[in-house]
Amino acid sequence: MEAISFGDTRVPFPLSIRPEGNIIIDSGTTLTILPEDTCTQIWKMKSRDTAPSMTVHFHGVDVKLESRNTFLRHNEEIVCFAFAPDGYYGTYGNLAQMNFLVGYDLQKHTVSFKPTDCTKLHQSLV
Repeated sequence: MEAISFGDTRVPFPLSIRPEGNIIIDSGTTLTILPEDTCTQIWKMKSRDTAPSMTVHFHGVDVKLESRNTFLRHNEEIVCFAFAPDGYYGTYGNLAQMNFLVGYDLQKHTVSFKPTDCTKLHQSLV
C-alpha cells in the first residue's frame, strides 16, 4: 500500500522494511488495521457533514471504496469508521474488500481488485 486518499487529502502509508510488502490482505479480519502514525494523520482531518470519498493506493492500482467499505452502522444514530490503529504493519480487512473480486498472482507477486456486485455473483452461483 502506498497511501490512502480522503477526498483530495492523500495520507502516505509507511514504506515496508520487508520485501513482502507493508500490509496483509486478510478476508478473515473485519476491520482494516493501520499503523498508529497513519491513523493519527487520518484523525486530524476536519470532520465533515458527509464522508469524503476514499481511495486506497496500492502499487500500480487505486481502489475506490464506497461508504459500505469504510463505515459500519451500529444503529440509527451511531456509525463507526471501519479502520482502526494497531502497531506498525497494516491489515486490509474484509469490509474494505466487500464487493471486490480479489485476485492473487503468486508467480508475479501481485494482487488485483475488480469492483463487482457480489449479490449478483451469489445469485449466479446458486
